[in-house]
Amino acid sequence: MQNSVSLYASLLFLCSIGIISTNAQKEKTTEENLFITEPGKPDSGRINSLIKYGETKEETSRDEAIRIYERAARLAQSINYFLGAGRAYNYAGILYSDEGDFEKAIQFNEKAIFYYSKINYKSGLGSAYCNIGNVYKFRGENKEALGYYLQGSALLEETADSSRLTILYNNIGALFSSLKNNSKAIEYSQKALTIAEKTRSEGNIINACINLSKAYSNEKDTAKAIQVLLKSFPVANKLKDYKILNYLHNNLGVIYMHQKKINQSAYHLNRALECSHKYGNPYDISYTYFSMAVFYKMQKKWFQSEQFCKKTIKIADTLQLHDLLAKTYNVLSDIEEERGNYKKAYEYYIVFTNYNDSVNSKDQVELMHEMEAKYQSTAKDKSLSQKQLLIERSNAAIHNKNNLILFSISGIVIMVLLTLLIYFYNRSKRRLALQHIEALETDRELKILQAMMDGEERERGRIAGHLHDGIGGMISAIKMHLGVSKLENEALGKSEAYQQGLHLLEDMAKEVRKTAHNLMPEVLHKYGLEEAIRLHCRSTSNKTLEVHFQSYNLTKEWNSNAELIIYRIVQELVNNAVKHAACTEVLVDISQDEKSMTITVEDNGKGFTPSEQNSKDGMGLSNIRSKAVALEGKIELTSEPGTGTTVTIELPLQNLELT
Repeated sequence: MQNSVSLYASLLFLCSIGIISTNAQKEKTTEENLFITEPGKPDSGRINSLIKYGETKEETSRDEAIRIYERAARLAQSINYFLGAGRAYNYAGILYSDEGDFEKAIQFNEKAIFYYSKINYKSGLGSAYCNIGNVYKFRGENKEALGYYLQGSALLEETADSSRLTILYNNIGALFSSLKNNSKAIEYSQKALTIAEKTRSEGNIINACINLSKAYSNEKDTAKAIQVLLKSFPVANKLKDYKILNYLHNNLGVIYMHQKKINQSAYHLNRALECSHKYGNPYDISYTYFSMAVFYKMQKKWFQSEQFCKKTIKIADTLQLHDLLAKTYNVLSDIEEERGNYKKAYEYYIVFTNYNDSVNSKDQVELMHEMEAKYQSTAKDKSLSQKQLLIERSNAAIHNKNNLILFSISGIVIMVLLTLLIYFYNRSKRRLALQHIEALETDRELKILQAMMDGEERERGRIAGHLHDGIGGMISAIKMHLGVSKLENEALGKSEAYQQGLHLLEDMAKEVRKTAHNLMPEVLHKYGLEEAIRLHCRSTSNKTLEVHFQSYNLTKEWNSNAELIIYRIVQELVNNAVKHAACTEVLVDISQDEKSMTITVEDNGKGFTPSEQNSKDGMGLSNIRSKAVALEGKIELTSEPGTGTTVTIELPLQNLELT
């Protein structure tokens, strides 16, 4: 199975945007004005205006833009306006590629090639070939992608179309970089950079720098790779191009990951995830998920890594990204091997090898399909001839007999179908009834658990009030009387026993205040969950113990009951680490995504073996589990002797937010 070095290499998937688009200024018009104010048959001017209107819709509604381009293509075909038809199909193919619908992307770009060829429009032909090459590149079919790229470059070099040629050279450089042909990658990326700098095309300059960074990374020159990427950030931020920003952050995160600079890596990978979601390209999102999976795997956070692997597979399977699927199943295999689940690890490894083999032996598979298709065609023709001969020799008696058999079979099939329908209907009713009963039972248990926790918190509040107002007040009164006694008797105030008693009384007052605060934390109600946990971690730290706290993407919109439960969970986890782990450092990490909040508490203490877990699972951990269950959360505990303990809790947001 691949080690972390090979995973690092596979993560550096840098490629240029690879989308040919016009840079003409968009006209402020509407579709209605185009076809109401200018009645009559369509002409080339109106079709061009419609295409420009589609361009204005690309950023706000891709589906509407596609619909407009398709309408423009139909109108252009109706008047044999081949240039307009080619442009409309070309632009629609680009948007289908961005949406991840690769089959339609190829289909529409092939239509663009058909209409461009009728007028020998070489610039448009080069653009369409480049876009088809992009689709094959996204799908990991590098041989086909390179063929289309080279066809496009030959056409664009004849036209000296610097804008499109720069993008195409960037794409070829990215492809050679992914194939580890660094000399070719640098050659084409330098060509692209030279043209982009002459034309002052900021986006193309960034793409060329990205490809050069990939080549430097393949050469193990990470210093140059980082330098080139950092140089590109100011321009990318100026353009607000989230696709480019995704590439920059993702690859910087991977490089820092390889250098074991965890904080820098985490920052850039999280920014890459935000940018990929803002841009909305499923191809980019899937590769960013994969980077996050490898990031958590390198930190031995198996649960988080597994979740990102599953997200990657969901998208990659839809887009048929076999190369990415192979890499992702390889990561899952490594995770299960580290967990000791060797059977599951082997199953994932088999899936990995199947995808990997399909990527590496595609030509053989296509040849087999072609041979099979020819065989099936021959067999079908032979079977049809035999059936025709039998039909011609049949007589009326056999025909009637066949009809009788057909009616009998139809009746039997109908009866079987009705029986199956009744059976599945009854089984479905029973299953729904059982699910309803189970849901009621679960709800009853949760209500009992919630009532117990509410009672516990009320009792905590009562005891805290008694400590603060009762015992605390008595201690204050004692201190006041001792102060009066000191004034009345100076010798008593100077005695060592008096001073020692006064210090003990001060310590008692501090301990009472601390106990009252832990029982009912006022800071939680005043400043919110995040600040309360931060203050608790800070107050727990001392000369021999550092308790660190970090949070990502947290909101303050939680209901008070959920905040109190989360605070108690963190409080008990930290206390367990302090009491039992014999550790010097504790890390509390809380992060949030669209669907859940994840709480992770790690220590560098003595740890324990899985066989010792039952003995460790005492009242403290039991209370933590019950609180997590009250919020319908999941808890995972991992530990090894000498490496510390990690507790991860995942809570669904729907149970935390304000109602």
